[in-house]
Amino acid sequence: MTHPTKQRLLEAGLAMLLEHGYNDLGIQALLAATGTP
Repeated sequence: MTHPTKQRLLEAGLAMLLEHGYNDLGIQALLAATGTP
């Protein structure tokens, strides 16, 4: 995993976690939000 990809995942994951909470945070939604295959 490249640094920019890791950074995008971390930033999007934190935003989604704060917005939806832990129980509503899924890996598929995170990958879709960051455009990661």
